[in-house]
Amino acid sequence: ALHPFGPGQRILNGNAHIRHPQLGDHRVVAELHRRVHDTLPLHHDLDLLRRQAEQPHRFDQLQPLHGYGPRERLLLQTAARMHDVGKIVNFYNHARHSAFMIAHAPLYGLTQVEQIITGFIAGFHHGISRKIIRAYRYANMASAEDWIMIRKLSTILALAEASDLTYEQIVTNVEVTLVENVAVMILTTTPGSTYNAADYEMKQLSKQFKKEFGASLLLVWK
Repeated sequence: ALHPFGPGQRILNGNAHIRHPQLGDHRVVAELHRRVHDTLPLHHDLDLLRRQAEQPHRFDQLQPLHGYGPRERLLLQTAARMHDVGKIVNFYNHARHSAFMIAHAPLYGLTQVEQIITGFIAGFHHGISRKIIRAYRYANMASAEDWIMIRKLSTILALAEASDLTYEQIVTNVEVTLVENVAVMILTTTPGSTYNAADYEMKQLSKQFKKEFGASLLLVWK
């Protein structure tokens, strides 16, 4: 397993070297997130996802469905921050490369298994791919419970990605209400914006959402 920083260890981000004496794992990952934010362009859909995840009352709206807490939120945030890094290698196959890079990068503050989990969450940001699963022998390091979590959290990430399909930043807020076995997702958009493309793309994930969460997904645009 990977360990938090010891004396003299560094976070490496491009050509930047940030030395820390000793930091707890949450502080290390927070510093990594800050450096990634400063170095890589942050898509609006990721910023929206980050804000949803960082505000407990909104993250808790989905808690009855996913059943996870702060540590899993950290893995989702990390995957959201880094899910497009594979574009450095190949734009058209970037999801697969992102999964590999995240799983093998020196992300101090996460265990080796957590990095692999985060890599697969990021790798599935366009939907769950058996091709990506078959590509890496490390897939068997994740337990059956881990794979349930990977599938659920990657579905959330995929919905966030789909909500900003056109990169026009039309979604300004997301609220989720659970009504029996239906998850009603209310998306607030900028005045006069057209959300047809995002609506179509998100609806393509309805079957996956139903399978992973056991609830139907209803999109309401405002």
